[in-house]
Amino acid sequence: MKMYSNILYYSPGRFPASLVLNLLSRRDTLVIYEIARAEVEGCHTDRLLHDLRIAGDNPFALAGPGGMIISVTGYEDDPRELLEIPEFIRFARKAEEAAPCWLYFNSEISMALTGSRWPLTVLAACCQVCPPVCPTGEGRVYLLIEQEKCAHFNERQRADYHKLCKIAGVKPRRASRSFEAAVRAMDAAIMPD
Repeated sequence: MKMYSNILYYSPGRFPASLVLNLLSRRDTLVIYEIARAEVEGCHTDRLLHDLRIAGDNPFALAGPGGMIISVTGYEDDPRELLEIPEFIRFARKAEEAAPCWLYFNSEISMALTGSRWPLTVLAACCQVCPPVCPTGEGRVYLLIEQEKCAHFNERQRADYHKLCKIAGVKPRRASRSFEAAVRAMDAAIMPD
């Protein structure tokens, strides 16, 4: 697992763009990307889609694969899981229609943390999985998703993942290994041992 020297909690207006670009270009900064409750409830996906775009001038793309944990803020006192919140489902589906490369931006650390599996959450929201979560009795929750839908979700992102890796200067062989590791992490979360 990659080690990071810096952690940047990113939300609009918190830091000057030049500082964000400087930190991300060094590739040793983990970004905690915050989506505010107001964005979710208003279904405002423009900022997220702009920040996850495939472009050489995108500092988040330059950070390299796995440099981000996406977090939704403002629901800390809400007892519901994100997948039980209709506004979140609508937000996730709208964002997914633009097909950003969730696997590229998702950190390995994020996949290891309960509740921080953003690509899985988006996948579950978009596949209309019902019930959305399955408690294991061990304090963990697994998402109920058909493996074929997950495979389609992952495969659809392969080309964009490699484009983003090229922007970040990641060699093709490492990009392929990184993509496969992200897919294995998704599969492990969906089909636990």
